[in-house]
Amino acid sequence: MRELIKLVSIVIGIFSAIVGGAVAINGYLHDIDKRLDDRKKQTFDLIALYYSAELVRARSEILANEREIVCNPESDLLRGPSRVSIFTHVEFFDTVEACIETGLCDAETARDFFAAYANWHWPILRQHIEAIRRTEAAFELKRPYGHGLEKLADRPAKYQADCGKR
Repeated sequence: MRELIKLVSIVIGIFSAIVGGAVAINGYLHDIDKRLDDRKKQTFDLIALYYSAELVRARSEILANEREIVCNPESDLLRGPSRVSIFTHVEFFDTVEACIETGLCDAETARDFFAAYANWHWPILRQHIEAIRRTEAAFELKRPYGHGLEKLADRPAKYQADCGKR
């Protein structure tokens, strides 16, 4: 009788361990799925933000003045209200890349969406970004201004501005 009770106890223990392990694995997999869903949601929140009025206005201002930005990086355009638009746009891409690097965003979705924009804007804004980086060099930033735009621009457009006299 003692042997039977001992055997039943062992079987119940093994069964409990299997069920407990299955529950734990199921919970872990559910948690992973939720985190993936949260990453995708965060990425789509950034995409929605990219279409917000403020960022559309910033992009529009950059595109309307791209020749001036490329050909005359010392112009008053880069000292006035347009400078805020440029900074807003560049820093948005820094945010996207930080979101990817920290794992808070779905990297594949973010890169699929934002790389095309970065590939277009990096050649236009490169001189501006490099000038800002030179002024910030003493800060020795791990991720300097424009890091996100540069990193997301994995295949930058071949941009040629006609910088001759008009």
